[in-house]
Amino acid sequence: MHAKDELSRDRDVPEDERWNRVNGKIENFLFETLAIKATVIRVTIPEDGKHITTHLDDRGRFIYSIVEENEFALHGIEIHLFALNQSAKNTFTRHMGIPSVRFGSVFLFKNGFRIYPFGEEEEDSWGLTAGSSRGRLDSLVREI
Repeated sequence: MHAKDELSRDRDVPEDERWNRVNGKIENFLFETLAIKATVIRVTIPEDGKHITTHLDDRGRFIYSIVEENEFALHGIEIHLFALNQSAKNTFTRHMGIPSVRFGSVFLFKNGFRIYPFGEEEEDSWGLTAGSSRGRLDSLVREI
């Protein structure tokens, strides 16, 4: 993104607060940081649509991956599901200045864009954010 009117203001923004800059590459740097503290499920279907790859990491550590034949008419899709543990919630709050519960503890992204309402404070259709989310996340992984 390039906005000439914001260039002088952006120069005054410290490097550790780059999310406050208007100009520059649009990236999801916070979620890159959170990925090493959260449970992340990535599902990828390449453009050729031949297979589906599901990859599970927990706190930056590889847990499981599976490649399956794609039986659906889907292609060119990458989905990321983030479930925040307490450390990730604290990191989010520190970097964003709002409690993670106000943003949600579960984030679902499709091709880089957040899918609402998943993760919203009042939205818990998967039963992941209330109570024992670790057990519910394990159930969701088995379903995926």
